[in-house]
Amino acid sequence: MDALEVLDLSENPIKSTPQSLSNLKNLTSLLLAHCNYLENVPSLSNLRVLKKLDLRRTKIKEIPQGMENLMSLEYLNFSYSKNIKEIPNGILSRLCCLQILRVGKLLISWKEVGGLKKLEVLEGRFEDYDNLNMYLQGFHGREEPRQYNISVGDFEWDDYWWNEAGKVIGVSGCKNLSDYAST
Repeated sequence: MDALEVLDLSENPIKSTPQSLSNLKNLTSLLLAHCNYLENVPSLSNLRVLKKLDLRRTKIKEIPQGMENLMSLEYLNFSYSKNIKEIPNGILSRLCCLQILRVGKLLISWKEVGGLKKLEVLEGRFEDYDNLNMYLQGFHGREEPRQYNISVGDFEWDDYWWNEAGKVIGVSGCKNLSDYAST
């Protein structure tokens, strides 16, 4: 299966994928969305031409190893993956081709996403208003994403709040927000 380009196992009751997945060097799309029991994904470091990775609504416990090597990745979705709390530093910032980033309630850092110049869609959560402010200040000299749904602090989105066409920022639990009202 060396020539396989798209592997779609979405909506299957699998708990893990085989280690041999790491050998599919021509894979451009790995779709595991709604694999509600999926807990483990092998290393992705060899999948250098992967453009689309969809792991939404899975139970994976950690970011797959080698994800920082996916330099061709254009689409990344971790939405509704409740067992992961944040994406470690040093991963997102290396994904220079990323156009669509949907990580739902996972914590992201402005340092990680601020340099993604091709980003068109951002869905994620900043820990505090300082992170959001630094991210927004980075728009000077580059275009902002055409769509974003950003939560800040402990703001909890209801599913109906996610606006597929707009630019929405929800803020909750941030101290001294009035200090930033003019920024």
